Amino acid sequence: MAYLSAFDHFDPLTGTLPVGLVSLFGTTIERARHILRNRTSYNEIAYGLESLDWILEKGNEDVRKNAMRSVEPSQRERYYSSDPRLLSLYMDYFDIADQPSLPHATWPEYFAILALSFAGEAVNVVVSISDTYLSESQAQIQKAGWVSDLAIDAEDAIDLAENFLVGNDLVNNHELFQDRISNLHGREKVSKYDELRSRVIFVYEQHYRDQNSRDASKRIWHQLDSDAKAVLVAREPEKKIEHWIGQYRRASKFS
Repeated sequence: MAYLSAFDHFDPLTGTLPVGLVSLFGTTIERARHILRNRTSYNEIAYGLESLDWILEKGNEDVRKNAMRSVEPSQRERYYSSDPRLLSLYMDYFDIADQPSLPHATWPEYFAILALSFAGEAVNVVVSISDTYLSESQAQIQKAGWVSDLAIDAEDAIDLAENFLVGNDLVNNHELFQDRISNLHGREKVSKYDELRSRVIFVYEQHYRDQNSRDASKRIWHQLDSDAKAVLVAREPEKKIEHWIGQYRRASKFS
């Protein structure tokens, strides 16, 4: 759940940055939003970030060793330390089609969402440091180190996003990667994550809506079958389910 707090203080579609971050992230955000220009729903972007987090977790667990074989040994450390680079390797192993929560998803959109998440994390850094008792000079030193690393990752992600565009048009997963995946079988379907998320919310609504999110998540986790549990690669799966329920309950208040 590394990225799930990225948009706590920053709306990926309309949010503005603190003045000190504009020079580092402003252009990157404009480029990312241009790629996502057909996405007007915050919920789609938020789900995209969740499923992106799942792809990276699942990739790190299941396919990283095989994927890394295509990288020159001298370059592997660069990939290990870079989520944008890892995601570029995992594209061959995941099928992003048929996700109702992110219809007609494309890999450029995923990289754009990743870039925006780094900007959101930078905003979180600014917020968290402003809430500490560090001296102004200490705070500036800490902020500069963390934020500059995030800015590098954000630019790397948006560069990759634009590299995977054809002209100025978004293209779908199948069209763009047909040659690359023609010899690969059994790609992991990201739609499984979306289906499980929907299933959890259905069970919650039918049986546990009167319970708090934490108790409901524990009960739902224990009644899932082994195949469903295998989809959740989170280290704390009950917290992931609790997160889904919390999102659903907040959204229901404003619907």
